[in-house]
Amino acid sequence: MPLLLRTHILSSDSTAFLAMASIGRETMVKIALEHARKAVELDTLAGSPREAVDKYAMCVSLLNKVIEAMYRDGTETEKTVDIARLVTIHNSYLDRISMLCSRYTIPMPSTTSSNPLRR
Repeated sequence: MPLLLRTHILSSDSTAFLAMASIGRETMVKIALEHARKAVELDTLAGSPREAVDKYAMCVSLLNKVIEAMYRDGTETEKTVDIARLVTIHNSYLDRISMLCSRYTIPMPSTTSSNPLRR
C-alpha cells in the first residue's frame, strides 16, 4: 500500500472504517500493531509520553474497528479465538494509555474515552 494512502487511512477514523473492507482485517491489525510498536518505542526509549499516547490511541482505535467487524461478520471460531486475543491486546494498550495520561497529566484521547470493548 502506498505510504500516502496508508497515512490517510490512519489519520481519519471514518476513512479507516471505510477502508477496512478493501484492505482487509489482517492488514488493519498489522497497521495497528505497527502503531503499538512505535508507541512502545516512544514510551520506553524516546521518553515521549504524549506521542506514545497518540500512537497507542491509533492502535486501540484500529483494533476496536477490526474487533467490531469480527463480532458482526466473523465465524464462531473466529469470534471465540481471534476476538479474545485482539481484545486482550486492545485492553492492554488501553490500560497503558490510561496510566500514561494519569502519570503525565495528558488528556485521554477522544477515541478511547467511551470504548465499548472495555469489559
